[in-house]
Amino acid sequence: MYGLALSHCGLFERAAQAFIQGAKVEPSNAQNWHQAAQCYRKIGEYPAEILCLENQIKLHPKDANAQHNLAIALQKNGQYEQSLSSYLKAQQLDPSNSWIQYNLAVLLQAMGNYEKSLESFEQSLRLNPDHIDARNRQYFLKRLICQWDNIDNEKKFLEEKLKHWCEEPDYQTVSPFNLNILGMSQKIHHQVARIYADMFKQRAGLPLKNTQETKQSSRIRIGYLSADFRNHAVGTLIYRLFGSHDKTCFEVYCFSLLKADDIYQKTIQNDVETFIDIQSLNFRESAQLIAEKNIDILIDLGGYTQHSRTEILALKPAKIQISYMGYLNTMGADFIDYIIADSYVISNENKPYYDEKILCLNQFFMGISPQPFEIESQQKAVWGLPENSFVFCCFNTAYKLNNQLLDCWSEILHETKNSCLWLYSGHYFPTRKNLVKEFENRGIQAQRIVFAKNETPQKHLSRLALADLFLDAFDYNAGATALNAMQMNLPILSLQGKNFLSRMSASMNHHLGLDELICTSTQEYIQKAKYYYEHPEQLQSIVHKMKTNKKTNAICDTQQWAGNLENLYREVLSTPNI
Repeated sequence: MYGLALSHCGLFERAAQAFIQGAKVEPSNAQNWHQAAQCYRKIGEYPAEILCLENQIKLHPKDANAQHNLAIALQKNGQYEQSLSSYLKAQQLDPSNSWIQYNLAVLLQAMGNYEKSLESFEQSLRLNPDHIDARNRQYFLKRLICQWDNIDNEKKFLEEKLKHWCEEPDYQTVSPFNLNILGMSQKIHHQVARIYADMFKQRAGLPLKNTQETKQSSRIRIGYLSADFRNHAVGTLIYRLFGSHDKTCFEVYCFSLLKADDIYQKTIQNDVETFIDIQSLNFRESAQLIAEKNIDILIDLGGYTQHSRTEILALKPAKIQISYMGYLNTMGADFIDYIIADSYVISNENKPYYDEKILCLNQFFMGISPQPFEIESQQKAVWGLPENSFVFCCFNTAYKLNNQLLDCWSEILHETKNSCLWLYSGHYFPTRKNLVKEFENRGIQAQRIVFAKNETPQKHLSRLALADLFLDAFDYNAGATALNAMQMNLPILSLQGKNFLSRMSASMNHHLGLDELICTSTQEYIQKAKYYYEHPEQLQSIVHKMKTNKKTNAICDTQQWAGNLENLYREVLSTPNI
């Protein structure tokens, strides 16, 4: 009873200890271990939760729910192989449980076993056709591997399901991240994001008490929270930014959610005044530590992406909290005060669907930390490219591709005979196989499609110099990928969309003075691609213009970029109701 009382008061760690004490008094009562495990889960103490569940299972080895909970805890703790073993045991004990199938599917996807993951999502939906997030994640996975049979009808069906679910949400959670690839209305994403944010508030529990002391320093304290201070799309862009802040006016902290032994994290650690690894702390401990540092502005670089820990933000460890770069949409959270964008990426019609106040950076909304690149062979054949052909390319992740885009690309290839299309497909062979099939169905021979494998950031930059024109995706543009292309003076043709994710490359072109690369219709996109193929001198003129304009643009200058951010930070602090 004492443990339950503590738990109801939100004192989960003390409650867990009380339940463990009860287990010692009643060693045959598995319920005490179950309750202790639930308390540890609520504060993100997964190793402790695992120990409690293992003790529960020793008493009741055929308890499917305990095995299921153990599998989830192991998964959250990054122990994927052990988690898989527990899921399979839970599945044997309770084969009709749709949640076991669903969570197993999520794990298999994280492990890269996409075929098995799809099978498990399918089984989950057979057992529970109304499981909205199973359908959501299944659709995302099919997009990821370009398995497009009946995909457009599945999208429409999912949209209708989501509309109804938003009107009457149940106990399920739906990740808004996956919805970003749907190209659905901003209104639906906004509704889903709000429901998702509320789930994190409930999970986080009681907010922190205000323990901030009066600062001794006159400098503004800014903190960056991220799991991506490493070789990651965000990390490779931003790793030189932190050392570019004005240390006479700003005291900079980086709170890292994921440890990495790479040059990017080491550079950040060397450049920033205070780098704190909080990976081993639970979310309440992490939030408490941040609060104790008296941070004036906390900038979250993750949002709802992988490895982020939104519960930390839900506890409001800083008076002002800002979303930036990692999640390019509204978080729908009342604990996020602002989002940093620019004057182009968020259209007027979509502004009502942002709960955050919008801060417009006086440049393209992000920049790049210029990286060295390896001088690799400039022979196209080394990279599998036809030596004398015009190279169109797109290095976007495969989930950004769709039928409409491939229709346009196929028309371009039909009309530009001496050309090839260079695509990124990662390491996953079925993605390549599925894409080749889609192109062949459109009359494009397989040899005109060249696939690029994973490379180091330096080698990737080097190979970009062999492409002639980057053809960007429509609904979800290139972000970091576009900036990489820009660094290597590779023009990027963009179709301006309606929401943030579909206006990124157009915004980059606009801020670089390259509006001639922005299209407003698919027909214009096709015609411009064909025009630059037929007029390479015009393409070279754009390359020259890009090189010239970059020299004075904040996109390529971390000092200017940091200065523009600092102006926003000052503005927020001086006018809190901006």
